[in-house]
Amino acid sequence: MSTSSSMPTVNIEMKHIENPSNQENHTTVTLVQQQHQQQQQRTVPSVLLEWHELTYVVKVRPALPASKLTTPRERFAFALKNVFRKEQKVILHAMSGYVKPGSVLAIMGPSGAGKTSLLNILSQRVKPTSGSLLANKTKAGKAFRSISAFVQQDDVLLPNLTVRETLRYAALLRLDSSLPNSSKMERVDVIMQELGLSKVADTIVGLPGLSKGISGGERKRLCIAIELLTEPSVLFLDEPTTGLDAKTSLNVIQLINRLAQHGRSVVLTIHQPRSDIFQLFDRLLLLARGKIAYFGDAHKAIPYFEKIGYTCPEEFNPADFVMDMVTENPSLASENSERGRRFKVEQDERIERILAHYTDSELKKENSQQGLEKSHALQDSLGVELVTLKKSSKYNSNWFYQFFVVLMRAFLNTIRNKGVNMARFSQQVSTAFLLGLIYLRLNNSQTGVQDRLGLLFFATSNLFFGSLSSSLNILLQDKPVLLRERGAKMYRVSSFYLARVVADIPGAVFYPILFGSVIYWWLGLNAAVERFFMFILIIVVMSLTGQALGCAIASFAPNPGVAFAIMPVVATILMLFGGFYKNLATIPVYFIWIYWTSIFHFVFESFVINEFKGLQLECGSSSFCPFPNGDAVLENLEMDTAMSVTWINLGLGLALILVYHVFAYTCLRVVVKPKGG
Repeated sequence: MSTSSSMPTVNIEMKHIENPSNQENHTTVTLVQQQHQQQQQRTVPSVLLEWHELTYVVKVRPALPASKLTTPRERFAFALKNVFRKEQKVILHAMSGYVKPGSVLAIMGPSGAGKTSLLNILSQRVKPTSGSLLANKTKAGKAFRSISAFVQQDDVLLPNLTVRETLRYAALLRLDSSLPNSSKMERVDVIMQELGLSKVADTIVGLPGLSKGISGGERKRLCIAIELLTEPSVLFLDEPTTGLDAKTSLNVIQLINRLAQHGRSVVLTIHQPRSDIFQLFDRLLLLARGKIAYFGDAHKAIPYFEKIGYTCPEEFNPADFVMDMVTENPSLASENSERGRRFKVEQDERIERILAHYTDSELKKENSQQGLEKSHALQDSLGVELVTLKKSSKYNSNWFYQFFVVLMRAFLNTIRNKGVNMARFSQQVSTAFLLGLIYLRLNNSQTGVQDRLGLLFFATSNLFFGSLSSSLNILLQDKPVLLRERGAKMYRVSSFYLARVVADIPGAVFYPILFGSVIYWWLGLNAAVERFFMFILIIVVMSLTGQALGCAIASFAPNPGVAFAIMPVVATILMLFGGFYKNLATIPVYFIWIYWTSIFHFVFESFVINEFKGLQLECGSSSFCPFPNGDAVLENLEMDTAMSVTWINLGLGLALILVYHVFAYTCLRVVVKPKGG
């Protein structure tokens, strides 16, 4: 007897409501019970997830005993003494539990109780210090991740794709390559219909606060839809209602509840839900201080606490009540008064009493023995064949396929970023126009030498900083997507990184060519045609170097704040040793290595040689003439006068590009890893 025939079918009616006040479209999900003969549910293979005696210990720096160290000197001495010392902190204490197929388990508790740590361990994003995790009575190894999915708290999406495109690219990367593309697209359409995304299928995802797009609830459903493409048997969600309003939160939890009814085992963390949301949970796992305060049916939590002596007031939110029972109030408890000390004692006694009561309760014994036996019996009664976990390939497609799909997606996301593209275009045109007004028609006089040198170095800096900041921004926006998709084993880091770089090359080449073509002839630089093409080649190499360094900084930096702090420091140091501000002969020997690794040095020298080699300069009959020709300028700057040096410098510039990209890839591959990756 199948699941679909033994359980009542739940149909979802989608009603489109337009809010005239803000012109936003909301989709209200209503559950309507119908006869199970009318429609069969799409089920997934059932998985019973169990965990036994899970313990999680981390190493942290010793806490500062503020009550004993009162002066700044004492605090500083304590911090200095313990700078390399770490002590163990137990986050989770020997936890056991299970989640049955077709049910929703809500993990609740105050901040620091261990909710996210437990969820990360259950989803195998973090390894426990000790304990076991079983799926259908079998140790949940790496293969478990192929039949489970994890929805992050933050909605990490590419902003310039539509909902349909987001799901289609995810399907191409996540589903097995042996599955025809038509079947993948069909699954996308089915998932969109099930999650109420069909009406916004062709709407741009957008970026909250920056660009228009779908609503917050639709973003959350889209994140869930991406994970459902693989039809997981176990679904983990970290704070799925964070940032959503009350009505949207209810709709999301109703959706999750319906997904569980398809046979999935659903585990989610949630902080403090409304009462109507709390009623949708089948099971509740309440944590406090890294221990279990309650684990059982959600609707039995209030009677359980009443037996201990804690009664929930009438018309009081049950979720708020159970949270109040285990939540500490550090501000009131830390008051240096009799009232504060008494409150702290009462608070500690209440929480410890609740924790101790569960440890010795019949409920815990039932969960450990009878509960699991009942859940195994439930599996047999449903008649659903249990999933056999098999080792599968790490990725569902080969490297070239991954590269092609990610490249097409990156191109589309870049082309549609009209704001950034227009800003880059305007920057180059306006800068070229400004230079044209300042350096209009350079002459070949002695005073024109300094003007040419200043123009060439400014052009070098402008191209470098423009390309550097652009690539830095792009990779910083894409890095969270990489972390999520790498954790889901959608592609290799190398295929992602190369695709991201290739997609950015057209912009890194087009804008410098636009800038160089405008200023070269307008300002009257060396009129030889071959010198113009060499000028264009040099600025393209400079732009590509800035792009590579931007990728390196973005990959290395742990967050955007650090990246934008590092960028000007690195760029300024390279610029100072570029040969314009500091002559080679006067650079201290301990800094000479910066000069020989600065792209500014290679590019500026190439610019100057390309411009001044063979250039005839004017000398007035009565004036002092230090530079009769361009070669004299090169000799004064201690630069080589051979044109071949420009090619050598370009080769060294290409080598720097390679070094920066290898460093960036290494950081993404080794340093920046997703949890469990």
